[in-house]
Amino acid sequence: MQNNIRVSVLHIFLILLCMTCRSQSFEQLSRSLNKLTLNSDAPGVAVQVAKNGRPIYTYFFGLADLERGSCIDKNTRFRMASVSKQVTARAILHLIDDGQLHMQSLLGDHLDGLPANLASIQIGQLLNHTSGVLDYEHVIPADQSRQLTDEDILNLMRQHGQVYFPPGSRFRYSNTGYCLLALVVAKISKQSFDDYIKEHLFLPRRIEHALVARPGSNILDRAYGYHPSATSFIFADQSTTSATQGDGGVYFSCTDFLLWCEHLLQQDWQNPSFQEAFFGNRVPVNDAAHYQLGLFSITDTNGHVHLFHSGESTGFNHIVYMNVHEHLTVNVFSNRDDPFVSDIFDLVMESLHTKELFDQHFGQSMFTWLNNVYQNIY
Repeated sequence: MQNNIRVSVLHIFLILLCMTCRSQSFEQLSRSLNKLTLNSDAPGVAVQVAKNGRPIYTYFFGLADLERGSCIDKNTRFRMASVSKQVTARAILHLIDDGQLHMQSLLGDHLDGLPANLASIQIGQLLNHTSGVLDYEHVIPADQSRQLTDEDILNLMRQHGQVYFPPGSRFRYSNTGYCLLALVVAKISKQSFDDYIKEHLFLPRRIEHALVARPGSNILDRAYGYHPSATSFIFADQSTTSATQGDGGVYFSCTDFLLWCEHLLQQDWQNPSFQEAFFGNRVPVNDAAHYQLGLFSITDTNGHVHLFHSGESTGFNHIVYMNVHEHLTVNVFSNRDDPFVSDIFDLVMESLHTKELFDQHFGQSMFTWLNNVYQNIY
């Protein structure tokens, strides 16, 4: 009995010591972030660190809308850009779980009018960026002024039927593939992609205000995007590629995204079929990193999995991270499209004593490494 009491007291002491160290580390983090975020009248950043589904550190700074002067807070919704890909991937997996689709299903069985070499691409190859399909950004007409939809991307692929390499032979990051996946979801479900995501993924997870945007969508508490100039910030919220859905159309707040991550770590990760899809469909990128189901991953020397992704588009830059073993999530959202978000994220990871893990793997900031992957520089 006395030994048990001693063990319990020691356990409580260690927990309190850990909490004290973390509190001191976060105090130092806030001081460091304050040095970076001097102009409160500029576009800013939302930072959230959560443990077991509960926020343990938050930092909100700057304006969501320069014209109206609204401040960024936990409910501010940002266009997620490529962070959205994990949502599209989960929609595909939902159809697979329902028996309506398979990883080996052919693209041409669901989307009409594709050249033979595109029609034979497998769904799993689109998910893990091994399809070889052309980057739509490289074939957009020079005089394109109207915003492109996922259907427009499909039509471009019908006209440009080449592939970079035989499907399944190597990794090459592709926004095109995820636009096509969104169309597959809509075709099979007989719902619009945004309605499908809301009904089958967001509402069951109690995510009530996140959405996949379409033209004219009413987005509550929205952040608008900006681009820094020499002396100020220029409104830069949309481009011709900002209306596609499958590759980047989700709007999340910190509150929304925490619910999304919590479901992934608590429910999805405990599901054998999810783990089978995760580990069975991953492909090597480089530097010991893999890609699967809309997320990059590395595995540390203890066998623990770390998930991450960034989102980069006109007016926005974000980085998200999940430590599966520690049930820890970090998200850094910013409504400015410069490397500001990278410095913020590095400081957060340093405070969590995790930055060195990525430094060892990549030899550079995670944001820079990811940006190079998106541009196929590796």
